[in-house]
Amino acid sequence: MKSIHLLSSDEQSPYCHLSKTNSKAFTLLELIVVIAVLTILGGMAAPSVMAYIRSAHVNEGKALLNAAVSDCLRTAASTASKNSWRLG
Repeated sequence: MKSIHLLSSDEQSPYCHLSKTNSKAFTLLELIVVIAVLTILGGMAAPSVMAYIRSAHVNEGKALLNAAVSDCLRTAASTASKNSWRLG
């Protein structure tokens, strides 16, 4: 009769090709999954970010235009009071 030898926790089975180590690294599969999830989230967020940027540019243009108009009106008002001439 054959005797059965049980492996201790330190020994590795000759039939096992994968060693169980306490590795602190990520596997390639985990990295691929994380990159896929980030790509999907980025794809969903991109349109709203672009709309926000476009809206900010439009608002900045409106503010600059309003500042230019009020500057023109202020200049016209101060010039009209200094010059007493009228057209027509």
